[in-house]
Amino acid sequence: MIMDPDAWGIDQLRAEIARRGAAAGRARELPVDYYRIGYRLSWPLPITARPQDFPAPIPGIPTYPWLVWIGWGLEERWAALHNAGATETVLRELAALAGWSTFVDDSDQAGLITASIALWLTRGLDAADGPARAELAGIADRLITESLLPRYRRERTEPPADDLRRLQNIRLIPLFTAGRLAAVLDHPALPEVRELADQAVSLWVRLRRDAGYTEGVGYDGYLTEHLLEWLAVAPDQEASDEIRQAALSWPATAVPGRPEVQVPFGDIEPEMTQWLTVVAAVAATEPGLAAWCRTVPLRAFPSAALARMLAWPETAGTAAPKPAITGVRQPGAVALRTVDQGLVGEVLVAVATPRVEVGHLHHDAGQVILGWRGRTWISDPGYQQYRAGAEQDFTLDHGAHNAPVIDGAGQTRRGAVLAALSATEAVVDLGGCYPESGGPLRRTVRLDEDTVLIRDDLAGATEVITHWLAAGDLHWQFVDGWARLSVDDQEEALWFGCSSTNLSARWLGRHPGSRGQLTLTVPTTTERTDWVLVLDPSAGWQPPSKSILEKRS
Repeated sequence: MIMDPDAWGIDQLRAEIARRGAAAGRARELPVDYYRIGYRLSWPLPITARPQDFPAPIPGIPTYPWLVWIGWGLEERWAALHNAGATETVLRELAALAGWSTFVDDSDQAGLITASIALWLTRGLDAADGPARAELAGIADRLITESLLPRYRRERTEPPADDLRRLQNIRLIPLFTAGRLAAVLDHPALPEVRELADQAVSLWVRLRRDAGYTEGVGYDGYLTEHLLEWLAVAPDQEASDEIRQAALSWPATAVPGRPEVQVPFGDIEPEMTQWLTVVAAVAATEPGLAAWCRTVPLRAFPSAALARMLAWPETAGTAAPKPAITGVRQPGAVALRTVDQGLVGEVLVAVATPRVEVGHLHHDAGQVILGWRGRTWISDPGYQQYRAGAEQDFTLDHGAHNAPVIDGAGQTRRGAVLAALSATEAVVDLGGCYPESGGPLRRTVRLDEDTVLIRDDLAGATEVITHWLAAGDLHWQFVDGWARLSVDDQEEALWFGCSSTNLSARWLGRHPGSRGQLTLTVPTTTERTDWVLVLDPSAGWQPPSKSILEKRS
């Protein structure tokens, strides 16, 4: 098949690498955007001492993880410089880490900052020689001996409470990446680290397969990027297969028209792009996935992903990807997609199916997100605000999702069961997600070209509230019992209707903690309710006939 004419090629990739390298070379400070809590800070380069002077504690989090975002910024900077050939600058800045008193995180144990530093000490040791390498080896030894090992040795007497805590990303990421550093150094503690890392890999594989373990695409991408570091020195075929399957599934939940953006389930902010690095790594041996990568704007990839793609075989991605028209299942979600079809174009309907009790997943089983033409029309906050207050309530309470609130009770457990999945339909059993239920609770979602039908069968329910959120940049209006959503350029619209009630502007409001999204709060009193979404590529003002619900039931 012929390569997509809009896809980027090797010349554009090299130009992007050069652009980033030049910008990093000119930089005199490291800007850090704490996007969740709205702080923007910076540090002079090179950072010769571990940062310690931070703003006052965030309400609800006495020890905020400020160092995590510094580590991410350093990773991106050093990758941009290294890709562009400015390795000597990277080595000088790594040598400046000798002035750091410790490499632990804000809670004084090995954490995500430990992993960021370990990752680039490994790269530095590969690039350096002579006295420069010896200096980096000394810093690496300190990181392993003084910052990494105490955490895991303490676990001998204070082990994690259960398997889910053993798999927390903040525990495993430093273990995997500093583990590779220990292997490169042939550190005396390598056997100890290897035993811990191999146990973690085995547990991760088992719970992925047996229990659908996930923390959502954003955090799964973050974890597996660092797991790849460990697998480079301790290969494990089962773990590699799990990473491959995950990477192949992630494009299915990317927004049509903006493939670099994942639909906003749980905690999945667009700033977390590590999943793209994992996709780029797997795509080296998956031509269809490589072709998909070539449709993602180069500016969206982290520099670590650019390095992966620069190392691809010349033929990678030269064949157009096959259209994903079948139902795609991930551990915590399913995706129904159509191909690019006439005026409507490509459509995505994603449905949340969380099954494990981890904090980065929300109580949102059955949550439906509609992606079309570069945005999510029916959406979700897509994050949790760490700072206590109205915004945290908005991102986490029952009104944050369109899963039904039944007789005053919202979901309190992550117990979705995917009852059926086909190319056009998903059926999710919600009964295990509520405190109690008088009968079966089920949501059926069907995608049919330009129409999405959502059926809620809620046996025993007498009063149901459903909260529908749209993207914050959309315009609402109500016509003959239908809600209409449109965009600034007036090129397309979405019609939204309900079988049991006429939708009204009086139900539209803005939560005090919202960053811009409005919520349509719809009360219904029937055990069965059908919702219908109709895509209108002409942005007309004539609503569909409600007979569409009868025809598609």
